[in-house]
Amino acid sequence: MRFDIMTIFPDLLESPLNEGIIRRARAAGILEIKSHNIRDFALDKHAMTDDRPFGGGEGMVMKPEPLADALQTVSAERAGGHVVLLSPQGRPYNQALAAELAEYEHLILICGRYEGIDDRLADYIDEEVSIGDYVLTGGELPAMVLIDSISRLLPGVLGCENSASRDSFSCGLLKHPQFTRPRVFAGREVPEVLMSGDHQAIRRWRLAQSVKRTRVRRPDLLAGAQFSAEELKDLRAEGIETSGLRPETTEVRLDVALVHYPVCNKNKEIIGSAITNLDLHDIARASATYGVGTYYVVTPYEDQQRLAMEIIEHWRQGFGAVYNPDRGQALAKVAVVDSLESLFKEAGNRGSRYHVMATTAAHGAATIGYNQARQRVAAGERTLLLFGTGWGLAAEIMSQVDDVLPPLGGKGYNHLSVRSAVSIILDRLLASE
Repeated sequence: MRFDIMTIFPDLLESPLNEGIIRRARAAGILEIKSHNIRDFALDKHAMTDDRPFGGGEGMVMKPEPLADALQTVSAERAGGHVVLLSPQGRPYNQALAAELAEYEHLILICGRYEGIDDRLADYIDEEVSIGDYVLTGGELPAMVLIDSISRLLPGVLGCENSASRDSFSCGLLKHPQFTRPRVFAGREVPEVLMSGDHQAIRRWRLAQSVKRTRVRRPDLLAGAQFSAEELKDLRAEGIETSGLRPETTEVRLDVALVHYPVCNKNKEIIGSAITNLDLHDIARASATYGVGTYYVVTPYEDQQRLAMEIIEHWRQGFGAVYNPDRGQALAKVAVVDSLESLFKEAGNRGSRYHVMATTAAHGAATIGYNQARQRVAAGERTLLLFGTGWGLAAEIMSQVDDVLPPLGGKGYNHLSVRSAVSIILDRLLASE
């Protein structure tokens, strides 16, 4: 990632940007940081970059010509940079905005000074950012804040990939208390649960401590947080009052299941297929787009279950949760189950039996049209839509479904990927008119 910094005091930036993690990231080629002295683009022999404001008033205003020329020079060297003005009038800076800015490959940071910049430069700027409701002498310190907080979200910058995703604010809460050696200090011992080796108990304790700390120190953050049913259960088990906490809100009308066993190969033999990264991502994204409740991945193979959970964990709890929060929200819809039988049993235990609809490429097997299926889903009937991998669902599954949707068809070769089929059918069933 590249940062270009527009400033009239480049020496202010040299030491902080050549120490610690930032220095190592620059040496590794992950970060490219260059400071540009706006005075070098001034038009007079005194290198003036400011002047008195028209209409009178206090202070000075940064002149438009030097800064405009500096921006044009940097853009000529490398086009496409996202231009950010550090200004007290900008968007409040937080972890979510840091993650958003980390998506850019090139950021140009303008360090404002004096009473601000000439407003005719607005067309050169993509957005303004403020690091807080207070006044500094210039934008150099805010620029370093952005560089530091954004850089640590980039792959390879931190030594531990999960560090950024588990910081305060990354999940909407303050971080839990931390402890290290010695085990006893000033008469205080490390909480016993952290020494237990019970990772589930440690996770529950940390969640509870995070909520307790946020409730006391930053209740405004807690007001905006949402908790899964499992998290609320864990919090109650830890003695945390949950009546004021917001549960996750998801409108459930239709669930999707991608079946990896039993399915057929091209010779109509029963096989089990492998989980692919693309199927997890693309179908999760389609599910999130169309408001699907849960996207089930059905496989009895433990190694495949572990693979799926590792991918989901990366985007939900690992670095991916910070780097691309929207993808993490989509993959939050994925649940891995070992069989359709266990899925049907779970639904029955909740007292809400599914109306099961299957898809097929075979002509003549359909029992329900898309218009009728759409009406049933819109009426609120809980529906499970089955998709098969390989060459389709095995006969033993097809014999258990309530309805079969017509095959998708076009002109010519007809062999859509399951990802394409899911998107098309979800659009037919759930898209707004």
